[in-house]
Amino acid sequence: MSELTTAQLLRIQIAVRNEVANKGQLVVQDRKDLPWYNILNKKAKVSGTAGGVTEILLKKNGGLKIQHFSNYERLGFSENDIALKLTFPFIYSHLGIQFSHEEIENTGHVVLPNSMRDKGWAKPMSEDAVNRLYDLVKERTEDGTNQWDEDLDLEWHLDGSQDPKALTGLDGLLPLDPTTGTIGGVSRSNPLLQHAVILGSTTGAGGTIRRDITRLRRAANLNSRGRRGKINYILAGADWIDGYTSYMEANGLRYMTDTGTGNRKFDIGMPDTGICFETIPVVQDPTFEIIDGMGYDTKGVPFTKRAYLLNMDTWMPFHPRSKNKYLSYPFDDPDRRFTRMSIDGRHTLALVKPNANAISSIA
Repeated sequence: MSELTTAQLLRIQIAVRNEVANKGQLVVQDRKDLPWYNILNKKAKVSGTAGGVTEILLKKNGGLKIQHFSNYERLGFSENDIALKLTFPFIYSHLGIQFSHEEIENTGHVVLPNSMRDKGWAKPMSEDAVNRLYDLVKERTEDGTNQWDEDLDLEWHLDGSQDPKALTGLDGLLPLDPTTGTIGGVSRSNPLLQHAVILGSTTGAGGTIRRDITRLRRAANLNSRGRRGKINYILAGADWIDGYTSYMEANGLRYMTDTGTGNRKFDIGMPDTGICFETIPVVQDPTFEIIDGMGYDTKGVPFTKRAYLLNMDTWMPFHPRSKNKYLSYPFDDPDRRFTRMSIDGRHTLALVKPNANAISSIA
């Protein structure tokens, strides 16, 4: 094909623009699954915030003992101390976006200055419909709400040390060392607040991972009396899942698929969605690998090598009414032409029964 002249190219550029196959719909490139955020967000409940905290009242064994006696022996009586209280503070979060009116109007919208703001504050103009490839206001707003989800997901994984005003997440509520520090303001020296941990399980032929997970599951479920539910969710890193499947391969275990007709076939692939332990689903969490790459102190055990055995009935996320993910639009500055949007939230994450959960890691 012969090359076009400069004059021909200029005439074509003025006459038409390039064809865009996905007009009005940008193709997202950098999104990942957020399993931990999604499950906590679904469980989140509205709570009062008096005192800036939520308190979890626990009941423990009061220390009474049966006394055996005979004849005229004097009987003993004692007080039983049954109460234990955990305290979890509410944490404020904010994400803000700023829009220049000139930029927005140059994309085929009209913005009326100093008017009331809501989701439709920038009006697309029908006269520019043919020129507008996508709605910049809509897409930038969606980017902000997605970033909110990703940032909270990350915070709900970490121990709070990354920011003195952050809440305590998974790594703080279930640390690798279950005997030191505090939870809910109470020392973990109390055995009732200690979860089971087995680190460095091996995954080769004759490895220890199957036995270790069984021990962890038993230890956690032994403490489930008095509250419904047992271990029902395993949140794992990619290396841990790879180690799990390596153990299956090394020990002659096979994954089988069902074609839907009742015929089973052997499959060299073993999908992450097909992995479970004693029917408990194992869910790969991409945030684990992100944490490992951000310089966070993993205490010598990368998140990708960890798995958290969780009793989700013991996890209680709270937020004030309407403050889970609230969008608002402050008044415009009277002497400048830009609009701001805020996303606000206030959250706390409570773990009401630490000893009903457990941590596994592979070598």
